[in-house]
Amino acid sequence: MKGIVKISILSLCLFASGCALVSDGVHAVGTDVADSVNDILEQVRNRKWARGAWDVILSTDPHQYSKDYARGFKDGFAAFLGDGQGEPPAVAPARYRSIFFQTPQGYHAIEDWFAGYNRGVAVAINTGCRRWVTGPLAAPLPSAPMQSTPASGPESSSPRPGLFPRARFGKPQALDSDVTTPGTR
Repeated sequence: MKGIVKISILSLCLFASGCALVSDGVHAVGTDVADSVNDILEQVRNRKWARGAWDVILSTDPHQYSKDYARGFKDGFAAFLGDGQGEPPAVAPARYRSIFFQTPQGYHAIEDWFAGYNRGVAVAINTGCRRWVTGPLAAPLPSAPMQSTPASGPESSSPRPGLFPRARFGKPQALDSDVTTPGTR
């Protein structure tokens, strides 16, 4: 009888730890999948916001831009939203490194892409839209200037976007270079 009890206890110990291992593995895989899906959804949203910002540029500027400039603009805008970096890549995207772009026209197309990329980053910075991607901080950074007047309420301390509505994946409505607080317009 003692042998059966010992085997039962040993079996329970082995299977109990195995269940935890399986449970942890399933949780880790589920978390990885959820993170990957979230990354894809963020990229889709960033591209949609970039297209909306480009549409605003086209509606307010009569200048004719090349398709490469437009691609660069959207790539730069979306990249800044994604990683917060303002520097363009060292080389143009792979689509511009084929033999078809090794001509004077191709060279000019790549220059247009870089010019558009830089403008897309600049517009994304001016809109202040990255704050909607990163979210609020728990406390202001030490280098942030202190607010001289106290806020009148919880809504007045959080600015509202000038470019992006609150709706999920919303289409940008206006391209304001300043982000204002409620009640200041």
